[in-house]
Amino acid sequence: MINPVSHSPFVRRERGSALLTVLLFTFLLISLGASIMGWSLSERRLNMRNARWLEARNAAEAVAEYGCYQVAQAYSVRMNPTFSSGGNPGPITFPSTLASTFFPSGSVGTAFSHVDATSILLQAGAFTKVPATGSYYVDPADPNNTNDPLVGRWVNRRDVTVLGKATVNAPPGGGPPITAYIEEKVSIRGASLLAYAIFYSGNDLEVNPLPQMDIYGPVHVNGNLFVGSVSNGVTLNFHGPVTASGNVFHAWRGTTSTAQEGSTMSSTSAVQFATDSTGNTLVSMKSSAGVWNDSTMGADSSTNGLSSLNAFIDTTTGTAAQKAAAALRNTQFAQNASQTWHGNLQTAAMGIQSYNPMGFGEVVAHNSTTNTDILATDPTADQDSVVGTSYPTTDSSGYGHGYGPHSLIEPPTVVSSSDTYASAKQGIEENKFSNKAGLYVKVVVSSTGSLTGITLYGDPNSASAPPTGTPAGTATGPNGGIQLGTAPANVIQYVPYTSSGSGSSTNVTKGMYDQRQNVGVNLVQIDMKALKTALNDMVNTSTTTGTVGTDILGVDNSHKWGLGPAGAVVPYYDKYTPNSTGWNGGVYVDVESADTTHQTAVILANGYVANGSSLVPVVNGVGQNGAGGLTIATNAPAYVLGSFNSDGSIGATGTSNSALYPDDSASGTVITASAESPVAIAADTISILSPNYFGTSSGTNTAGNAPTTYNVPSTNGTTSSAYASYKTVKPTASSSVSSWTGVEVAAAFISGTTTTSPTSTGTQEYSGGVHNMPRFLESWSGKTVAIRGSLVSMYNARVATVSWGADYYDPPTRQWGFDQLFANGTFPPIIPQVISYRRVDFTYLANAAAYATEVSKL
Repeated sequence: MINPVSHSPFVRRERGSALLTVLLFTFLLISLGASIMGWSLSERRLNMRNARWLEARNAAEAVAEYGCYQVAQAYSVRMNPTFSSGGNPGPITFPSTLASTFFPSGSVGTAFSHVDATSILLQAGAFTKVPATGSYYVDPADPNNTNDPLVGRWVNRRDVTVLGKATVNAPPGGGPPITAYIEEKVSIRGASLLAYAIFYSGNDLEVNPLPQMDIYGPVHVNGNLFVGSVSNGVTLNFHGPVTASGNVFHAWRGTTSTAQEGSTMSSTSAVQFATDSTGNTLVSMKSSAGVWNDSTMGADSSTNGLSSLNAFIDTTTGTAAQKAAAALRNTQFAQNASQTWHGNLQTAAMGIQSYNPMGFGEVVAHNSTTNTDILATDPTADQDSVVGTSYPTTDSSGYGHGYGPHSLIEPPTVVSSSDTYASAKQGIEENKFSNKAGLYVKVVVSSTGSLTGITLYGDPNSASAPPTGTPAGTATGPNGGIQLGTAPANVIQYVPYTSSGSGSSTNVTKGMYDQRQNVGVNLVQIDMKALKTALNDMVNTSTTTGTVGTDILGVDNSHKWGLGPAGAVVPYYDKYTPNSTGWNGGVYVDVESADTTHQTAVILANGYVANGSSLVPVVNGVGQNGAGGLTIATNAPAYVLGSFNSDGSIGATGTSNSALYPDDSASGTVITASAESPVAIAADTISILSPNYFGTSSGTNTAGNAPTTYNVPSTNGTTSSAYASYKTVKPTASSSVSSWTGVEVAAAFISGTTTTSPTSTGTQEYSGGVHNMPRFLESWSGKTVAIRGSLVSMYNARVATVSWGADYYDPPTRQWGFDQLFANGTFPPIIPQVISYRRVDFTYLANAAAYATEVSKL
């Protein structure tokens, strides 16, 4: 029997509908899957293209960063590098060899880059001075300057634009190649060496004073900072920002001495740093819990030795646990210092780097034994045998060296164009005082100590284009300056060391005896009052003739050097004569001595000035030829006799504080005008002598040229004479210097130091610390020395090299500070600048048109 239902036409119709539905849904699913797959592929291509965009941007940024590095390197060597075709050093480039290293090609599965190395472009433009005139102030009130190591300083700022371009090949099917364009600006900041109250380069800075010490103004050290007091209850206060490219330790520097809270380091005396830009609020490094939060965060308590101190924060050596602990301490110190002192104490833990003058960060030689490069910052580069210079007749006495830090005060040297390191050495030559001073004084002393001659030369390179009327055959000086007339005897005198008697009965009759060096000293005396008179005569336009023995003259010994009517046909110089600048405020004294028995040094005498007066002539703040200050530099040791560039009256509070403010400062805290000259002294070492050190009977306060017996020490020493003695006579009032309480010096000191050997107690200081950086030879008990200036240690002493000790003098009461003229951007002439770099702008350029626009501005 047949089932009627199974043969129903409605059943067949339902089956067909189901099939159609299945087919329809299958088609829809296939379409949806295809859409999803297409969308997925498109998304993948977009992701791949975005990744290539990121790769292009990273490549362009890397190219621009390398360009910024090249710009910085160029400024480290040259005063004014140019990056145009034919310039020096010329266009910056991204070398193809570097491109293949940065962006290697390869196959899938290997390390490779999609960057088209042939597409890379790198360009740099000329510098733009910011501001267009004057100096740039790194304002503490600007949030952008928070934690800037140069905050509160006046700097010479130059911005250089760097453009980078890189192209990345697009992914398969991903469209055209992708090009990214980057614009960066690197800011080259040149801060004067004297922008710091204390600046130490190339050695650690130790401040461990016995009396309380207040340091005003910024402090920087290329190395470690060691702070503390040797007496309970004596505070060490830093009222300005402090930066160190190394670390800060509450400890002695010595390699064998007890460090924190040791037997000779006070654990109760505060070491305080400022918490704001005013310097009025101070917080101690010692926490309320009694922990010294230096770079070790208290871990170094009772630790012996410098190496042990460093071990607490060295993240490169030791076990994994020790490295981790060191890294943690660095982080903890950085956080604690930032929260406590708000940027006023920064170290390597915060990224502080070394600052060096132009050229001194470059390689000047190679050590073939160790196969290492020798930088100009390395003291071994001071040795002529290391860097290939030669001073055959003078080097045995220590005068004249290579291209290390001491070369800053050395005479000029001709750099051979074939020298492998010619560029770096020439950069140092450009920064030497001897190649910048307008007046060059060459003093030659024979092997017997007699004077061979004193010769004056004009401003650098003036001999290459001498004025009309210069006699034929006129000599050229080491600086390329043209020879001037006879040295004025009242300005520059030579006082040879002579003595009577022998052994312990020796008495000094001329020159002086340095008890620290235990050697007789020939003196090249510069009479500051006579120099001022000569400079005054220079600007006297009523006559062009001068007087031998009084004035600085041209080579004909008739016409004054330094100023004159434009176009005059006379052998003298002025800033209006083409190719000659004449006087610029800088004096360099080149001492070439073959006397190996005695040393030859420069002594600055008669430096006292009345309140409201200047050490050099200044009219409305401007000196001769626009030079409103004075810098005296020499490769020899220097002595400062009595008060210098000041009236000798020592005040201690407010704007009468001799360590901060000029003698004629008005009430208030901001210096708006002063008659005081900004002055700097740069020498192998610098010693301060009392005003009656030589026992002179007149009021001239000079070493004198007469054979008068003086400098006979008291019975404090081992003998009663200057020969091999320890202490000289204690400074007292005399007919030559009426009632006085001390010495006031308004000048910056750029001086060398000498490492001290460990004593029997195991302590070791670096040349006695910065508190003993200016040297003393007398018993100063009860007297005060006020120094208003800047203390700069750039190099090791090469002539006066005997280590510091306390057995030949008694220290004065120290009142030292930062000259507020310097703090307000008024500096002595021809002072080198230390260079730092900061990226101040970073921009992605939208397209090729925007890039072309920026290129056109270079």
